[in-house]
Amino acid sequence: MRGNPSHSRSDRSLFPRILLALAATLLLSCETATPDKIIVDRVPTWRTPSDTREIKVKDLVDYIQLHHPGVKIRWSDKVYERVSYEWLKEYMHWTWNAHWQAGVEYTAESFDCEEFSLSFYLHAARAASEAGQKTSPLIGRMVVRLDHPFSGVEAAPGKTHELVVVATDRGPFVVEPQTHSPHRLVALDKYPNPILSIVFGD
Repeated sequence: MRGNPSHSRSDRSLFPRILLALAATLLLSCETATPDKIIVDRVPTWRTPSDTREIKVKDLVDYIQLHHPGVKIRWSDKVYERVSYEWLKEYMHWTWNAHWQAGVEYTAESFDCEEFSLSFYLHAARAASEAGQKTSPLIGRMVVRLDHPFSGVEAAPGKTHELVVVATDRGPFVVEPQTHSPHRLVALDKYPNPILSIVFGD
């Protein structure tokens, strides 16, 4: 037995309206949808170092070559800014958190030690610039020979590695930018591996 014809006509007349309502809902959801966002904390505000004198890169070069004879060093500017040691410690913590929040981790070739050291330098330079500093922070990208382990990076005799050297108001320090080891900051003259080359400012 067939159903009531009037009910069938009513159901058929509602069907297009239901489809239109569904289509409008889908279109609305597409218009209001937003892409995934990664929220990363701001770079720590630049702190003025206790020693505010500009530093000539040649002075640091002489010091480095005294402790690491034969290292090749290149730089683009004659005068740089020292980095506050206290700011450096805060900044190191920020770099690790920023990478973690963005899901960035070591990947051979695509994001390895070179990219970590370059990122470390560029964000520090940006913080100094935003604070109105006229000279760049004296931070160098340093290539070493991995004779000894350091800060979670294992020894690999015969291979090279890139990390960072920073001239602070407490002297020059080496930073391992790609690990979160509590020992990734050490005075330059305590760093265990032979330094092959350093580039400041590029």
